[in-house]
Amino acid sequence: MSDFIDKILDDVELTNDNNIEELQETEQVEEANQQEELTEPDLIKNIEEALKFKEEGNELFRNKEYEDASEIYSKAIDYCPNDDINKENLATFFGNRAACYFAMNEYDLTIEDCTEALKLKENYTKVLVRRSQAYEKVEKIEEALEDMKKVKEIDPNYPKINDIINRLQKDRDEKFNKMKDEAMGNTFSFLNIT
Repeated sequence: MSDFIDKILDDVELTNDNNIEELQETEQVEEANQQEELTEPDLIKNIEEALKFKEEGNELFRNKEYEDASEIYSKAIDYCPNDDINKENLATFFGNRAACYFAMNEYDLTIEDCTEALKLKENYTKVLVRRSQAYEKVEKIEEALEDMKKVKEIDPNYPKINDIINRLQKDRDEKFNKMKDEAMGNTFSFLNIT
């Protein structure tokens, strides 16, 4: 591992010792999580560290320091063991980082993290709503609608769910009709029909 870090240091100019320590720390965590079996104390240490990072990220998020919060949530993700016991914690860390990305208008990253969270916790309503909002921002209305329909299945009393679904269906239908009209216009132009 030391040779690996030395190579990275040769290729990248780091401005201070904190960056070196952070890089070494991240490599150690990744290496520990890749081992077939972590000992019980290692698992506890990692989840405890991950939860500390989550709390730090939450504080940064409350202060609207979204970029810093996203970096801290990334550390929580790195530290969290990827096992059945910690699936819900890991889903939360991905969901929290997705909230940061959404606040920074990074909608594709929001969608990626929400999708990762949903792999770990399938019926995570808050994350489904967030992913739906991100899909809508990138004009993937059908995907946004599907997520909101799933929210309704999970929680039929979700606030204004029917209004949201109706609005998305209307947007989808308008988009479809516009595409159909454009296709028809192109067909008539091609055939030179007026």
